[in-house]
Amino acid sequence: MAQSDSGSSQAFLQPPAPTGGTTAGVIWQLAAFAALAVLAHGVGMALALPVSAVAGSRQLGEVAAIAFSGIGVLIVSSFLTRKLEGLPLRAIGIGFDRPWVRHLAIGALVGGGLIALAWLAFRSFGWASVQDASTTGRWLRLLVGAVFCLVTALQEETVCRGYGFQILYRRSPAVALILGGLLFAGMHIRNAGGTDPIALANLFLAHTFYAGAYLRTRSLWLPIALHAGWNFAEAFVLGMPMSGRVPKGLVFTTTLDANLWTGRTFGPEGGLVVTGLLIAATAVVWFVVRQRRPAIDLLNVTVARPSQFAPALAAPTAPHRRVLGTDVLRGIAVLGILPMNMQIFALFPATVIYPYAGDFTDSTNIALWTLLRVFIGTTDLLIFSMLFGAGSLMVERSSAASGDSGASLHYRRMAVLFVFGLFHAYLIWPGDILVTYAICGSIVYLFRKLPSATLASIGIFAFAVPMGLLLAAHFVVGNLPENTQHKLSSMLRPDGQLIAHFNQAYGGNWLAQMEQRIPDAFTNQTLNVLLCMGWIAGGMMLLGMAMHKRGVLTAETSDRGYKMMIAAALIVGFPLVIYSLVWNFARQWRLPDGFFLGWALRETSYLVIALGWIGAVMLTCRKGKLPRLTAALGAAGRMALTNYLLQSIVCSLIFYGHGLGLVGKVGYLGLILFTLAIWGGQLVLSPVWLARFRFGPAEWAWRCLAYGRWQSMRYGIARV
Repeated sequence: MAQSDSGSSQAFLQPPAPTGGTTAGVIWQLAAFAALAVLAHGVGMALALPVSAVAGSRQLGEVAAIAFSGIGVLIVSSFLTRKLEGLPLRAIGIGFDRPWVRHLAIGALVGGGLIALAWLAFRSFGWASVQDASTTGRWLRLLVGAVFCLVTALQEETVCRGYGFQILYRRSPAVALILGGLLFAGMHIRNAGGTDPIALANLFLAHTFYAGAYLRTRSLWLPIALHAGWNFAEAFVLGMPMSGRVPKGLVFTTTLDANLWTGRTFGPEGGLVVTGLLIAATAVVWFVVRQRRPAIDLLNVTVARPSQFAPALAAPTAPHRRVLGTDVLRGIAVLGILPMNMQIFALFPATVIYPYAGDFTDSTNIALWTLLRVFIGTTDLLIFSMLFGAGSLMVERSSAASGDSGASLHYRRMAVLFVFGLFHAYLIWPGDILVTYAICGSIVYLFRKLPSATLASIGIFAFAVPMGLLLAAHFVVGNLPENTQHKLSSMLRPDGQLIAHFNQAYGGNWLAQMEQRIPDAFTNQTLNVLLCMGWIAGGMMLLGMAMHKRGVLTAETSDRGYKMMIAAALIVGFPLVIYSLVWNFARQWRLPDGFFLGWALRETSYLVIALGWIGAVMLTCRKGKLPRLTAALGAAGRMALTNYLLQSIVCSLIFYGHGLGLVGKVGYLGLILFTLAIWGGQLVLSPVWLARFRFGPAEWAWRCLAYGRWQSMRYGIARV
């Protein structure tokens, strides 16, 4: 610190060891930055009150509040950078040692030009009309607008891409990019239309664009200018809504037909035209822009000591050291979830739990529906969740052997999986489970060091929560008002109009499906996680951790133990699932007494059956039975993520409008035949692929992004 204060540049070139070398250190720094930034924002708002009162202008008061807040965040950043890193404020990219004039000029032109391209697209396709705005105070509005956009960009960039982002990025780039994007999107969620899924996705893309501009130049001036230029041209020149704000531009642009392309209340950032522009601009920034790094750079602190911060890479488990039974179980699970998932692709989703929800309610289709529930149901989903929990312990063990932080690696993996899930849900199929797994996996990992008995107890309790809700519904729903009961009944047994709307939505082209896919995916990732799947998946992950610690999932349990699991499935599990269905059919699946209790009994029976499958697979693999089948299933399990995503892609091409468009047109026999065909293809292709490559394509991408290093796909080739 003394050398820095004296102006010695040598002190800056050789900074002290950073405090963010450990995960705990980074968390402490982030917490300090967040707390002080919130305090600075509050002080800025308070200081702006007299400005607003004296000027008599709400807009000037808002400009003052943002300006004071931004200055406060700069002061906080300067304080933490000096105290914790021994570096001046310009180390975060806000200093004048960068080519700041050039970055401001180029950034403003590029940012304004990008939104102008969107405006031209609207005009070219006849989606917008333009009217001349009032000339009163035009130049004053432009001046105030320019100042407003500049101070807003300064504040948001220092918060989202400044000190906090940078100290997290040097520890974990993937986590920093994901959390920074979520923060940036969250800062706009209270704006009009800010909860629109496309708007949130575009805000996340804008973050990657601005973050790339900083990372490729190590100058915050460029993203500040890009940000300010975009907003200024959008609202104060072209008169389009700016993140939900009412425009006051030189012209007034009105969208004639608010749709997925143009955006709605949120403005152009809520439409797919801007999505395309941001993707293209982000690619250019990340792959084309490059500038010499400055000598004083917060991110360069780690360059001198890469071994302290770069994640050590655990080698993938060699095929001969893998537990065959675990791979086979994973293969059975990923194949077994296909029949239920395919039903959601092909028919109205309520048919998964209610046989009379769709058009195929004749005796043959009802019989096939029943057989699928007896022999498959959600058993495979429970097994997959157990293996996911066990897998987190195996990854931690391998990372510890390589010297990496298990927690850091785990949360990088969950962050990447979360992003995969978002793309899967909003671009392919709303029934995605990856987002749920990423959320639950991040939570249950905190319990990993508990004894196996405690893990199992908590897991069973979590699983019992939604079962308890179903039991409560059995007794409570009958006392609800008749109109409420009618609404519940219509959800389970929809009328022809609702089914036709579903079939029409997904029977249209890919873009038209977004109207239905986005709300369906959002409901699945919120309400379903909170009330049902979050508890079930999380509980099974905890149970899987316990079983891994006891050796159940690693073929270390005695034959007698596995036989007892099989016996429980045969004596308790299958009779219980059959009884639950008989109970439902005897009461004609009516609400409430003929539905909820049977559902709860059935889901409980699947847990017992899942344990029986585990015992049977482990015994079969241990004794070397069915070697060809287990080898094929094991290969499918090693490529579980790839096979899961491939199933969704194939099913979307079969049932949705951008493919064959068979949604609502195929009964249960057809679904079973499609299932068998896909199973056969994956059982053949998985071993063929793994004979040539170390990972499945999705597993390879997951590993590369989680470790932040390029992975070799082929055997015997060194990593690059």
